[in-house]
Amino acid sequence: MSRLSTRRLLFLYLAVFFLFSIYGFYLNIMAPRSLSLAVVLALGAFNGAYSMLYPWLLIRHSTPWVWITGIGHGFLASAMGWFSAYVALQATSHRLGLIASPFVTAQALWITLVASYICFIIFIRKQATDAIRIQNELELAHGIQQTLVHSSIAPALATRSTASPAPANA
Repeated sequence: MSRLSTRRLLFLYLAVFFLFSIYGFYLNIMAPRSLSLAVVLALGAFNGAYSMLYPWLLIRHSTPWVWITGIGHGFLASAMGWFSAYVALQATSHRLGLIASPFVTAQALWITLVASYICFIIFIRKQATDAIRIQNELELAHGIQQTLVHSSIAPALATRSTASPAPANA
């Protein structure tokens, strides 16, 4: 997969983004009071964007960077949880606009999960299509090779069998 261009991996990155952007909505559910939609979306977008580092690092770079990113992500997730609780308790969230009610949160969770699933399916379908095309090309090449080898070996075997001396016992 390291040979795939970033453009080819776009749907994988988007799938990971949408999958992990639900963290903003999770924090809204866990907060003592509902957060503003702007805060929830910002937390989700930040976590989704940060989570896109994982597939990028796993595909393009070595494993130690993934561990470092994971440890950093743990600290960031804790900080985002603390921030959401602080904002909810200070009631500053309500001054930031529309409140992310449980209904809005549930709908947004569903939409982001479906978007993630769709992106994963698009990525997998593109990869499967390429794999099937390559498999068909390999089978065709194998068939051509078998035909060429068989047609070049058969006359050589026939010539060898007629030119070989008779057994001494005969």
